[in-house]
Amino acid sequence: MVETQHFDIAVIGGGAGLAKIASPCSKAGYKVALFERETLGGTCLNRGCIPSKMLIYPASVMRQVQSSDLYEIDIGGNEPKVDFEALVTRVSKTIDDDANSIAPRLAKNPNLTFFHEYVHFVGPKVVENETGTLRVSADKWVIATGSVPNIPAIPGLEGTPYMTSREALRLTRKPKKLITLGGGFIAVELTSYFAAMGVETLNISRSEA
Repeated sequence: MVETQHFDIAVIGGGAGLAKIASPCSKAGYKVALFERETLGGTCLNRGCIPSKMLIYPASVMRQVQSSDLYEIDIGGNEPKVDFEALVTRVSKTIDDDANSIAPRLAKNPNLTFFHEYVHFVGPKVVENETGTLRVSADKWVIATGSVPNIPAIPGLEGTPYMTSREALRLTRKPKKLITLGGGFIAVELTSYFAAMGVETLNISRSEA
């Protein structure tokens, strides 16, 4: 049996779609459906802006300590060290705790219904879940699904162990050497972060940064 529901507004994507559309529209009195197959909070909270900055700041502190002599500060010849695993574990836990607190708050909103699953369109303004047990229609639809890393078609890459920014931000074991591909801000931030933590890094870009 297929359950059917109808809403004023439906949003696919629990990041910016939640913050900028679903939440304010529901508070304005509209009946809103929100779909998210992964963790609420979107790219920025879970694997983007926030965790990266929480790692980049300690990296910046490390660089300041390493260059303390420029400010007439003597650290007694001691080489600063970082507990890499503890740092990443703390940041990841902070992010996870924040993300996991979103759904309980949404449950208190009578105008917003959260569907934690993948859906696809089966008709004009109608979606269905993967099991075919739910169909949702809405007068207005907003698709705010964000993005995922693009894996370039580089010969030999498929057979080479690699990670994307998503895995790099959760890496608890500090590598000895690391190559980053790309000249965008994500690649540059990660290169700077790992380098400050004592990883031998090499950044490769196909054009000028």
